[in-house]
Amino acid sequence: MTFKTFTAVIALSVGASFALPAIAADTPAPVGKPAGAESKQKTLGRYSGWEGRERELGLIMNMVVKTLADNESYPHEVNDALVKSQLTHMQFAKDHNLVAEGVQHEIDTEMPMLKRVAKMIEKAGDKEMALKAVFDQTTCHWQLVLDTESALGMRRYKSPWTNVLTQTTRLGQHNITEKWIHENWTIPRMQGYSKVLGVDLDVSPWQDDGMITVKVKNFASAAPQKTSAVTN
Repeated sequence: MTFKTFTAVIALSVGASFALPAIAADTPAPVGKPAGAESKQKTLGRYSGWEGRERELGLIMNMVVKTLADNESYPHEVNDALVKSQLTHMQFAKDHNLVAEGVQHEIDTEMPMLKRVAKMIEKAGDKEMALKAVFDQTTCHWQLVLDTESALGMRRYKSPWTNVLTQTTRLGQHNITEKWIHENWTIPRMQGYSKVLGVDLDVSPWQDDGMITVKVKNFASAAPQKTSAVTN
């Protein structure tokens, strides 16, 4: 699919989501009904959930399209700015011998959420909730990592640094490597999360393909209870 085709598909999809008419009915209105709909008027139709927020959605899509279209220096990805910011943060810590302090600062920043989830894990006995907290229900992960494979007791994803780091290393902006990040930032951070959550998270050693696997140790034997609890 060409970039122009991609843009056209997005535009048509967004437009279609707002174009479907509502009809009178005796059934309850679905969540996300158009703003201003009469409360006495039961409506039936298909809604996107963005009714009343069309401008916000338009700005988001404009950012995505502009980012993906920026290919003059190198092909940009949607997480490009966040990756650069994180890399610069880590490079600063390395240059000033503050890596341990930087990692601890990240752990301390997440401490309120981690402590809350730790109590939930202790109550429910479900160690999977630790992975949900770190990977599934926090924008800190899924805005940085665009695709994460999930299974009970395990999360796997590709290191998000490759695309940007290749370019910034060439320009002399950063001299850290993905392996260095994994061993000095990713693993210590996960170990810090583990201590607070009370769940032993095992991080795979660095691999040349950049794939990172995080597992709950002894997950199968722990036989966690099924739960519908959320961590946010």
